[in-house]
Amino acid sequence: MNKIIWKSILATLASTLILCGVLALACAWFFPPTLMEFSYNVGWDKTAMKYAQKSYERFGESYYAAYALEIAADLELDDKTEQYAEELLSCKDFESYCSEQDARFAANVTEGENREEGTYKQYVYVKLCLAKYRLNKAEEAVQRAAASLGAEEGGSCREFPVNNALAAVLLYALDDGDTQTVDKISGILSSTDESALGQNDKDYLAAMKNLIVQNTKNT
Repeated sequence: MNKIIWKSILATLASTLILCGVLALACAWFFPPTLMEFSYNVGWDKTAMKYAQKSYERFGESYYAAYALEIAADLELDDKTEQYAEELLSCKDFESYCSEQDARFAANVTEGENREEGTYKQYVYVKLCLAKYRLNKAEEAVQRAAASLGAEEGGSCREFPVNNALAAVLLYALDDGDTQTVDKISGILSSTDESALGQNDKDYLAAMKNLIVQNTKNT
């Protein structure tokens, strides 16, 4: 009698475990965004990042690639940051997604408050280029950062907004004592036609040039 009871209990337990496994697989396949949100809300960042990637692979929307990118950047996972940033930049709705993010940010700025955080598009390029730099791809980092500002290879920047990717790589290279990268960026900044820039861009460009000059004096 006891054997029959135990067999019944074990059979029920096994069936329950199998059912749970099937449901988990079904959720992972059919509802990755739900698992992404759940994982993030309970603090499972890497799991959330994984399901954000799966959601992007399934739906191809910028939102999911950006979700994965932001987690990877916060966790300082440079290889993943590079991967997700590249995927985000390749999304068809990337430009419109950036505009939505900028509008959302602007709506949250209190009247009279001066907050120059830069655009979301430049945020993505900053994360991408710094990840490349830290992955020993300094030349590629500079090229991509300059291209994000409208500079063709060896050319000058067409814009220079606050907190842009080229400035971010410059600051990192200065702190790292990487004179080769600093010199390369200095050449790009020197060749930039300031007459084509707005006043804010001119001021930020001048600030970066001044940092290079001060660094040269101190070395």
